[in-house]
Amino acid sequence: MRTILDIITPNNLVEEREKFLKSSTYNPVFRYKWTSQEVGEFAHKHSKYKKLVLAIEKQDTDTIVKEAEKVFETKIEQEYLVTAQNIISAHPDLPNQSVFVKDIIAEFQHVLNYFNLSYSFTVVPHAGFNFRPVYAKKKILVNENTDFHLLSLDGSIKHEMTHILRYTNGKYNKISRSSNYLPTEEGLACFMQDTYGEFGAASLFQHAAEYTVTEIGLKSSLRQMINYLCSIGFTKELAWQRAIRHKFGFIETSQPGDIMKPSMYFYTEQKLKTLHIDDLLKLFNGKISLQEINKYQKYIGIVPQDKLISYFSIKN
Repeated sequence: MRTILDIITPNNLVEEREKFLKSSTYNPVFRYKWTSQEVGEFAHKHSKYKKLVLAIEKQDTDTIVKEAEKVFETKIEQEYLVTAQNIISAHPDLPNQSVFVKDIIAEFQHVLNYFNLSYSFTVVPHAGFNFRPVYAKKKILVNENTDFHLLSLDGSIKHEMTHILRYTNGKYNKISRSSNYLPTEEGLACFMQDTYGEFGAASLFQHAAEYTVTEIGLKSSLRQMINYLCSIGFTKELAWQRAIRHKFGFIETSQPGDIMKPSMYFYTEQKLKTLHIDDLLKLFNGKISLQEINKYQKYIGIVPQDKLISYFSIKN
């Protein structure tokens, strides 16, 4: 068990998806590859996650939620909930594009070439993510079943390139990854996608919906969450892909509870909206947190600033 994702990600998503889609009543039961000994060892090595992973092992819902809010620095706040509800009240223009794996890889490769970066690609089935960089292996995992109903390919790649560019600059600048880098990491990626990506209003709609559905997940089942997402315009496949992430760490998805991590994206994105362009760029210096932004006077990195601004079309 190397990361918190190894603890919370089920290893039977493919089987449970099939059962769920074939039934109108079945509630998925998630299984995990860790043992109690491995959880204990992980908790010992990673004090930040200790209370959370021990609660997951015991399936103590209240403690899982409480500790997840602390770890992922997120919660359901009325102000942001109202903002999210207002966003999803009007359905946006959709990308309406047919995207194949070969298209994803080709466009990714084009962008990587622009930044003089080299990564390989591995296609995986029915994953709990769209794309995932594996930095140590210079590899990008691509979910062969990514649903682009609300996402443009351009915006999705801008999201992922935010992760890759922060890693690239951080390595060059010898800036260690912050212990609480993750909320900023995902909030910034969503902000760049929603603000500067094609069909940003559609991806913002998805991120806002994942915030509102968190409130439902805290009180009800995975099936009810999926029904809600479908009722506001998600396809059933997309609703499955996005809702299951809220029940990661839980075994019985028929029960209330949410790992809270998916709400972190929209929650942190809202905190970044008022940043000046200079502060926004400083977040690309490495995998730093928003709280550390004043430690840096300006943007620094191996990636030229003008290339960064040009690629994202960042404007004052």
